[in-house]
Amino acid sequence: MDLLGHSLGTFVSQSYLASPARAANVAHYVNIDGASADSPPGGVPTLAIWAGAAPPIGEIAGALNVTLDGQEHIESATSPEAFFEMYQFFRGDAPRDDRRGARAGAEEQGVLR
Repeated sequence: MDLLGHSLGTFVSQSYLASPARAANVAHYVNIDGASADSPPGGVPTLAIWAGAAPPIGEIAGALNVTLDGQEHIESATSPEAFFEMYQFFRGDAPRDDRRGARAGAEEQGVLR
């Protein structure tokens, strides 16, 4: 299975992965704008997505760490850019429908409020 945790949910996810028996059932872990770690939790391949703070507020050593520039805490889990990063991490290739930047264009046109 693939496991994702956001914000305080990353503490729960990392606790779950601390058990080798549980970690053995997880193929990929995505840690979204939450807890840092000294290594990928449970040794599971990990993508760590961080909201666009400068400098980044967290890091998971040994993981793929991605900071989404200009994005706030909730956007780091729900934006097209976050989806792109997660999809690519899970699947190994980019999604066919790449909507990164579509939100900015819609905001400029007054579509999103």
